[in-house]
Amino acid sequence: MTNHDPAYPTIPDIPASTHLSIREYFAAMAMQGFMTQDKGQICLNDRLGNVYVWRAEMVAMNAAYCVSMADALIAALNAKESFDVPT
Repeated sequence: MTNHDPAYPTIPDIPASTHLSIREYFAAMAMQGFMTQDKGQICLNDRLGNVYVWRAEMVAMNAAYCVSMADALIAALNAKESFDVPT
């Protein structure tokens, strides 16, 4: 499995560039779950002058975190140890 494998089976008449990759799919699912939680992110008083910039920075940081979780999931799925079933 690579980061660029399609998340869904490909359809011959649709260009592959329009499909989500496995990495994009995993990151989107991580982002969906991550954004539903209260992470206690509070805008400090010195940033209140432009809370929209602060919020954009937080969203970008959270998105980067979710992409790193997707990469970790792909690495774990590719590791042989993740498929060994204890007896």
